[in-house]
Amino acid sequence: MRRLIASGRRAELRDGALVAVGTIEPTVQAGFPAPPWVRGGDAERAGVRARYVFWQDNEVYASAQFDGALVRLGELPERVDEAFDWLDGVGLVAGAGLYVVRASDAQIRPLGVGGAVLAAAMSAEKAMLFTAFGRSLFTSDGGATFRDRSAEVKEPMRVSREGDTLLVHQLSGTRVRVSAGGTIEAGFSSSMWRGREPEEAFDPVWGTGTREGVMTSALESGVALRDGGAVVVDGDKVGRVDLGTGLASSMAMLPEESGRCVPFRAPEGVLALCLESSQARVVSLSGEPRVEKAFDLEEAWSQDSEPFVGVDGEALAFQGPCTGRSKPRLDIDAIAGASVQQGVPRAGPVLCARVAPGAWREMRLEAADARDLLAWVPRPGGEATAVVGRPDTRLGDEPRASTVGPLRVLRVPRFAPPLSFPRYRYRTDGVVSRSLRAWRGGVEGFFPVPSGSLEWQPAAISDEGRVQARELPPRTEVVASVGALSLAQTEDYRLFESVDHGRRWVEVEPPPGSSQRLEGCSQVGCRFGREGRIGWSGLGDGGVPSVASDMTDAQREVQQEAQREAQREAQRNRLRNRGVPSPEPLASFACDFAGIPEGRRLGGSYGFGVTATPVPRAPGYVRLGHLGAMLLPYGSGGGSWVVGGDVSLSWVMPLDASASIHRARLSLRSDDGGGVDHVAMGATLGVFLDVDGKVVPVATGGSSCHASMLERAGVVPSMGGCLPEDAVGVALGDRILFLGPSYSGHRVVSVSRGSAAKAAEQQELPQLWVAGRRQRKLMYGAGRRGGAPVFVVVDGTGDAALVRVAGDGRVVGQEERLAPLRELRVGSDAACKPRAGEAQVVMPFHTAIGLVPGRMPGVRPSGRGGVAVIRWSEAAACLDAVELGVRDERFETEMGFYDGPGNVRKVVAWFGGPDPAWRGSDLRGRGGRPEGGAARPVPKAGSAALVLISNGQEVRQPLTCRSAVP
Repeated sequence: MRRLIASGRRAELRDGALVAVGTIEPTVQAGFPAPPWVRGGDAERAGVRARYVFWQDNEVYASAQFDGALVRLGELPERVDEAFDWLDGVGLVAGAGLYVVRASDAQIRPLGVGGAVLAAAMSAEKAMLFTAFGRSLFTSDGGATFRDRSAEVKEPMRVSREGDTLLVHQLSGTRVRVSAGGTIEAGFSSSMWRGREPEEAFDPVWGTGTREGVMTSALESGVALRDGGAVVVDGDKVGRVDLGTGLASSMAMLPEESGRCVPFRAPEGVLALCLESSQARVVSLSGEPRVEKAFDLEEAWSQDSEPFVGVDGEALAFQGPCTGRSKPRLDIDAIAGASVQQGVPRAGPVLCARVAPGAWREMRLEAADARDLLAWVPRPGGEATAVVGRPDTRLGDEPRASTVGPLRVLRVPRFAPPLSFPRYRYRTDGVVSRSLRAWRGGVEGFFPVPSGSLEWQPAAISDEGRVQARELPPRTEVVASVGALSLAQTEDYRLFESVDHGRRWVEVEPPPGSSQRLEGCSQVGCRFGREGRIGWSGLGDGGVPSVASDMTDAQREVQQEAQREAQREAQRNRLRNRGVPSPEPLASFACDFAGIPEGRRLGGSYGFGVTATPVPRAPGYVRLGHLGAMLLPYGSGGGSWVVGGDVSLSWVMPLDASASIHRARLSLRSDDGGGVDHVAMGATLGVFLDVDGKVVPVATGGSSCHASMLERAGVVPSMGGCLPEDAVGVALGDRILFLGPSYSGHRVVSVSRGSAAKAAEQQELPQLWVAGRRQRKLMYGAGRRGGAPVFVVVDGTGDAALVRVAGDGRVVGQEERLAPLRELRVGSDAACKPRAGEAQVVMPFHTAIGLVPGRMPGVRPSGRGGVAVIRWSEAAACLDAVELGVRDERFETEMGFYDGPGNVRKVVAWFGGPDPAWRGSDLRGRGGRPEGGAARPVPKAGSAALVLISNGQEVRQPLTCRSAVP
């Protein structure tokens, strides 16, 4: 009997039909059976509580039977990607870490080997494990010890169990077999694809075009079906395409002169919504395509609004009257040639809502609301909500919400925090807007609200007309959404998915090796240049086959009671799983205000902090890493830089608790920034740990690398050019060793320091391979132990490992276990006295280290990360210095989530060890000078401060910080 997960339910395939089994709730995304040596084969084994493990995103469940009650084990920091057989239970790959659910007692724990990225077992004693530094390890004693087999197993991509052996697939296209005795047999042919893509093939059903073209149309506007296919419109054709093969299984011609069409899911089936120069159409696709309803347009539809608004599977409406022609929209500003009216509506005051197939209802707003209309939102049954934005920061005495028949009106102040609604938004290719839906008497979805570089913001309007902005993932640069589904891409190409209108975001795997920017999404998936991401990880119903159920009402009641008991068991089980990491930071430290803030302000200035004279707003203002800002001489002709113009740089050195502002001004040269024809998005920086314990910034990246300019200004020392993005390094006398993640592993670069007689030089060393190419999911540090270089890796569970590195960049020996990051203490703690054999490490991070919430009202981590100096050994992880990006609601100049250039907001703390702050002038005496010609008082060990520097404003407030762990 075949068992599987379908539509979020457990199911069994009986005589060709899917039959649902087990409780209705909770729904699950996938499952994995415990290996036979712990579940007893086909027979029941007494006391085994986790014979099956299931998961939904990052929530993990266990059951003694496939159809038994689900016990919630805990919530992992990131979603579960896949599972594997392990020595004592089921292994889980979740984001950056590996976990194990022990079969005997259903306890969930980290795998326990720092830097492990792939693993699989063949018995209760024997397994292979692959690490972030390219080591292939074999155990034959249940994980007590591991032998290095890296010489025989190279560049592993994935591993799987086959009977009592393991098959390891390698990048070379071959695979090796690991027997139960530990012998390794190489040379097997692999089914993994290598080489160029197959030539494009014409689709015999579609008739014209290629598979790639049809799949591109599916990714642009397709509607996913439950059978693994999608409805696609390509030109004048509509049909079903199999997403696995890219081939069409059916095709039909749309009615003539339909114009541009997109598919839309109605409650009863799929429609095509079409737009041409004088008409908008709704085309039924049940049987032969036919026009269900046509709407005449007075003129070509305005490009700042779509003719249709809809919620897939729920409701559809046309933004105009049901009969007759749509009236042209009057733009008083355009007629007068100046702004005389605030709030010219984007949409017309009349809506035609679809009640049922062939039945439509017209609704009209009152004149007082029509002039301030922001959006129409259709509701099921031919009802609708109108969002009205008054041109003010608050409403008067009028009601925020009112309902008359099928029409509900929500009124909001357009200019009140946290969002400011624009008068216009611009789209050039829209037929239907899916961005908003009715929710709990209000509205939720993505609003066209400019927020820095972003054009869309997830938000909700309550049934009382209250607006609440929803947070985007940290450092989001691009957002693409379609209805409830949305994908956010960050500055460093990480991807986050939401399937609930931006309420919750879960990190997902990016396209392999892709540095393409996100271009757009549909229900089928998302586009990244010529690459595509098919499907939505968190999508349940609509992404998989529906499930039949043969349950009676009595059986359903029994299942619901089992569900309630499972929830009660989950509550009890939380007490047994206190060690399971939560979505919070892996480690935190506690800070309190230790004095009043010291503030300075210069009104009307857009400079970094308080300058001698006000700095006017300028288009060439870009980020200087996380340290400060640069003002580039931005030309008017084509938006390029002006060679010979002056560049102003302002910054605060990393880990400087005094937050002294350094400034420099120099003339732009043609070799700065990779060429003057490139419009900079800002400078990217890495760090290295110098011989005296100071943390020194370095220039990194490709086209955004400004090494020459930053070196001349004294922001960074000369490194002989640009270093790999996200590089972290350690100095060894006159040589510095850097580690930087790349597509296939780690780049290792050796830099010989420059002198007055000789320029700095870079040498590229052999790459370090990372099994499964999971390197960008991990955190890395570099440091010294006993004068020798070491690299450190930390996974998503907080487990850490150290490797020794030879002078040529080779890893020496196996990884050594370090104290987990989750046990981090501040360096001044009594448990952190210096001990023999510990390493001093510098490690950049994003969200792994945070603040204990609630101790400083209004202050919280921003998600922009920071850098830490840690003394690390197997016994302890001791934080000697840290800086962490924060937001402070007490001094925010705007309520949005975008943190533009010219803003440095951070907590800086120095607990012990040497002063970590490099002040620029240490390098040949030519660094940018601190403001006013003299530095602020040099802090002492034990100093901590909250630093807030923005346009024309500076705030510094002393803090006291201590360990958060007992």
